[in-house]
Amino acid sequence: MAPARETRDKVREILKELSAAVWAEEWKGRAGLTARSVYVALLRVAYHHGDLIPSGVRVSIAMRQLALQAGVSLPALNRAIKRLTYEHGLIRRDGRGEGPKSGAFVLLIGARTTQTLSQEFLQGKTASSLGSECLTSARVALRWGAGRLGKTNEMVLDALRRLGGRLASTSLRPLRVAGLGI
Repeated sequence: MAPARETRDKVREILKELSAAVWAEEWKGRAGLTARSVYVALLRVAYHHGDLIPSGVRVSIAMRQLALQAGVSLPALNRAIKRLTYEHGLIRRDGRGEGPKSGAFVLLIGARTTQTLSQEFLQGKTASSLGSECLTSARVALRWGAGRLGKTNEMVLDALRRLGGRLASTSLRPLRVAGLGI
């Protein structure tokens, strides 16, 4: 196997592990769900364009493009990046864009994740496909326009997809959960 292919495979294994960890994280309130959407968008972009560095996976993307991928506004994106950096410790900035050059983010990996994945990769094992579906599936624009579904429903659809379920696009409509105010 070519070195570039091995590196790409290793990046994807790490991203699958990080994707599975999204479900273990506590995403409180609407701001938490926005941060989750931004993190999942970064995972998707990194799956195709990420580079492995010692502290994690580096992905270069313009802020406007990331906002579109996550389905959020630029001010909401900036707040979500702060939450992901300082509250959750999942990402860090790695240079800021200027002019035509995009900035970059690093999706951080912990010591346990690095050790486990390195051992499994060397032994020829692959990470479970559980959690990787958000990386390879296309994002549906759920939040803008009339009849939008919202962040909570986006998470419900991700959970359904993670469990192997399918939902016809014609049956997508806003859900109301009584007593939860969503």
